[in-house]
Amino acid sequence: MNSVRLDLELRESNKEINLMEYITKKEDNLTVESKNDIIDEVAFSKLNGIIVDDVPDTEAAYNPKVVTFAKEMEGLGYRVSLKLYLYLCNMDSTGIVIKCTDILSMARKNVGAHVRWEPMYPNFPTQVMEASEGELFFNLIIHYMAGYLPVYAKDTRPEMDEEHPITTISIIHTNHVKQYFFTLLSSKSSIPNSLVAFVNEAIELGWNLEYSGDISFKETLCMVATNQLKKGESITNVVKTSTDILRVMAAMSYGHIGLLAPVKFKSLNRKTRRLIVTALEEVISESDVKPYSGLWKIAFHSLHVGEYGGRVASIAKRFRNERNVATSETIICEAIKTGNVRLAVDQLVAKPSVFARNLDKLLRETNEDVDYVILQFERVIDRTSSKVLLQLLGHFKGRKLHESQKRLVVTLGSKGRVLLAGTLKPLSQDTVARVIEVITCGLKNMFAGKELLKGKKVFIQPAAMNVLLPLQMSSASETKRSVSRGSRIPLDLIPEDKDKNFLRMFIHWIGEDQDLSACFIDESFSKVAHVAYTNMVLPYSWHSGDITGAPAPNGASEFIDLDMQKALGAGIRYVLMDVRVYTAQVFLHHSVSFSGYMMLKDHTSGEVFEPRSVRSKFDMTSDTRSVVSCAFDLKERCMIWMDCPLDTGAFKNDVASNFKQVMETLRLFISLHNSKVSVAELVKIHAAAGMAIFVDNIEEADFTVGLGEGELDVYDFTKINSKWI
Repeated sequence: MNSVRLDLELRESNKEINLMEYITKKEDNLTVESKNDIIDEVAFSKLNGIIVDDVPDTEAAYNPKVVTFAKEMEGLGYRVSLKLYLYLCNMDSTGIVIKCTDILSMARKNVGAHVRWEPMYPNFPTQVMEASEGELFFNLIIHYMAGYLPVYAKDTRPEMDEEHPITTISIIHTNHVKQYFFTLLSSKSSIPNSLVAFVNEAIELGWNLEYSGDISFKETLCMVATNQLKKGESITNVVKTSTDILRVMAAMSYGHIGLLAPVKFKSLNRKTRRLIVTALEEVISESDVKPYSGLWKIAFHSLHVGEYGGRVASIAKRFRNERNVATSETIICEAIKTGNVRLAVDQLVAKPSVFARNLDKLLRETNEDVDYVILQFERVIDRTSSKVLLQLLGHFKGRKLHESQKRLVVTLGSKGRVLLAGTLKPLSQDTVARVIEVITCGLKNMFAGKELLKGKKVFIQPAAMNVLLPLQMSSASETKRSVSRGSRIPLDLIPEDKDKNFLRMFIHWIGEDQDLSACFIDESFSKVAHVAYTNMVLPYSWHSGDITGAPAPNGASEFIDLDMQKALGAGIRYVLMDVRVYTAQVFLHHSVSFSGYMMLKDHTSGEVFEPRSVRSKFDMTSDTRSVVSCAFDLKERCMIWMDCPLDTGAFKNDVASNFKQVMETLRLFISLHNSKVSVAELVKIHAAAGMAIFVDNIEEADFTVGLGEGELDVYDFTKINSKWI
């Protein structure tokens, strides 16, 4: 990170000073370099905290430098807690400079204020609203042909005088961050790619040795096992299946631990090979090996398994010499294929989670054995993963919908593509209802032992009702607050928001040409309009201008403003925020690439980029050229989180050439909540298990489910995945 030189001397004690404007300290010309590491950044972004392990006793104090810092933080949408304020006030002058610089750098990065924001038209949006079509067209042509940007004087803008949601930053202990790490380890779902570096750093620090619970998610387990192997330690206490070990070997060879791509296994020393084979000897099975038999043949060769003998060598020999090694899964597949559902079910009772994943197929393939299938599944439901059951509950909740329309499937990995699965063969309403009842009862019985809501009076905030369970987060983009795709977040988070009528979408990047577009769709999906570089002005929306060059260090920025009331009046209900790389480059190969949106009462006041008005900022790091970040439902005044990479294929990569794909994707995301379980529904199952009651008033509650607050924060996907699922 670039050095920042600060002079914090106050020439006048009552003068307001921008902390970052001062670059020279007279006494000693102090140069401060931000030393934020991944641990500090996670503490700030996920726990709203600054790590201070030894907080001295502090007295009431006033320090103009800290007051200036606190004012800067408010401009970024953050409030400094009293405890943090007093801690900073009691530091020496140099310590204040260093600590305040570190905190400000994290705050700026979190909302996107760490870069230079310069739209093509510096007086956006008024300048675009008042410009003639000829002027806009001429400026674009000159830019495309010669690379020149139009030069305009920047007018003085009135200061923004609006209230916005604010986040309080407090002092926390390292143990709080450790607990967050332990929660990630115990998560029953994937860790977002953005947190992998944090997990690896925590493992390097040895924090995993203090963790005594189970590591439920396989890829997390592999990260721990890989670290132990590098230290020459056994992994028999960590791995559970041979697939776990294959993932570990992939990780050690810098391959994808999700085994989504071929792996070139690197050469391992003899000690490491022995540790792996020893662990493999205890867990290997033909059933685990067969799905990845091609990779295993290479892995067996890399491990020199013939030197060790035993079951590993024997199984390796079978897969080298036999054309099609039969496993229990082979019997199941053949039974289903030939319509012998009873034989398939009899085999599946020994594999409850596999049974659950095949339940719909079994019910589709039989008429006379429906009762038998459901009864046998009910017998093994207590041995089925709660995560699998919740996924299955969502599937059957939306079963009727998927009989008439396609299903949305988001693949894993950096490409994270959205696929459309076909419609399903109908099942009777009675069958679907019975399956839902069996699953719900099974979950209640599982959750009864947790006693998370036993005897509680529960209040679920209306704003938190439509956040879906975070069951697939590995390919999710890094955001200020992470939620599952398809979740709906209200635009009105504080009372003053009801008076805010303007949305401002933004992107910033360094590298190849990127384009910000907005697609406008009516309720019946029959009317479409768009604002993009091809169409900069509508009566209710304005584009800041297409910039094609974004070299380092400053990069480039684009904005789109939307008058929500005018758009509603024009018959628009949904607005999609679409970002595309115009060239063959992908987002992953850009050194900087992020987008987001703001909410404003007056879009002509304040700077074009106002950090405290930023509602969401999300990094774009997928291995794709196109992504629909989110959609806005103007009628319901909510944001629908999509984070949806689109496969542009051979089409021209602009929104106007891909309307059909964009509209179909939106239609599926709008109905996604019908086939997924929400956090609120999960809480209701826990409440039924613990004989809790729901109250209509938050003052009557002793347990609150909230959006960014409460005993259960629906943004806290780590806690939900580790404790509540």
